[in-house]
Amino acid sequence: MASMSYTNTTSLRIGQINAQGSKTATNEIRKVAEDLRLDIVCVQEPYCLRGKLPAMPITTRVILYGDNPKAATIVFSRAVTITSIDHLSSSHCVVVEVSSTVGSIVMVNQYYQFEEPIAGHLHRTQVAFRVFQSLPALLMADVNAKSILWNSPTNNERNEELQLLIQELGLQVENTSGGPPTYENRAGASSYIDVTLSNNEAQGRVAN
Repeated sequence: MASMSYTNTTSLRIGQINAQGSKTATNEIRKVAEDLRLDIVCVQEPYCLRGKLPAMPITTRVILYGDNPKAATIVFSRAVTITSIDHLSSSHCVVVEVSSTVGSIVMVNQYYQFEEPIAGHLHRTQVAFRVFQSLPALLMADVNAKSILWNSPTNNERNEELQLLIQELGLQVENTSGGPPTYENRAGASSYIDVTLSNNEAQGRVAN
């Protein structure tokens, strides 16, 4: 679980996690959010039952799409107003506009399916950031791409197209330098394949 504080006059506490389709990991999100006092959690590869996220409090708002969603945005804070941007969202991409005491911010929660070409996922990212270029915007994504920009010791082919998009949109990598691996499998192998990006309007407001 990664957490960040999006800071203006106060803070909006956001968590990001890939649950790897695990029921146990998905069920633990509620407790982790309470312990870390998170307002919002962006989940990639959640465990879902009939298109719904189980084990969430009745007061929680969950935004996801399709019968087999690969991204879900969970709002725990009652002080947050959230608007789903349906025409930009899909089973793999949840785009929302969040309003709170820090103002308005667009959040793109995305899972780049490893078995699929990266171009289609990049296109969704590109469109969302262009539509909302005048607002602060963040991308929280499992991109399944390795890059030295987000601490991986090596690059892979999927990284090249993503880096071009980062340059085109003027995005900033918010991953902490020297941070731990963002993915670890049951055999203990680890890698850096998850990234947080901010646009010009959000840069300088993201911490931790």
